[in-house]
Amino acid sequence: MAHILVIEDNAGCQALASRMLTLVAKHDVVTASSPAEAMAAFAKKCPDLVITDIALKSDTSGLDLIQKFKKVTHPPKIIAVSAFTAQFCEKEARTAGADAFLSKPYDPMMLVETVATLLAEK
Repeated sequence: MAHILVIEDNAGCQALASRMLTLVAKHDVVTASSPAEAMAAFAKKCPDLVITDIALKSDTSGLDLIQKFKKVTHPPKIIAVSAFTAQFCEKEARTAGADAFLSKPYDPMMLVETVATLLAEK
C-alpha cells in the first residue's frame, strides 16, 4: 500500500480518484483542494506518488507544485492531469518533472494502472 496525495480542486474528480485508489487499489490517499493544502499535506508526510491537476484555481499551478515536489531528496512519482489540450499540457508537465500525464476525462482504471506502473518503478 502506497501513500498518495491527490491535488484536485474539482470535488467530483477528487472524489473519483480518491475512491478508485482507496477501494480498488487499496492505497492510503490524502486529498488537497488547493496548493496550500497540498504543501501542508506534503510536509506532513512525503507521499510515494502525487496526482495533481495542472490548472488549479490559485496563483500556484500544478506545474509549480510539480517543480517543488521534485526538489526534495526522495521525490515522489508524479502524475499530472488536465482537461486542456493534451499535447501542450503533457509537454509542459513532463518539462516540470511529471512522470506521467492523463488527459481529462480519463478512464478511472487507466488512473489505477498508471499509478501501479509508476509505483513499480520506484
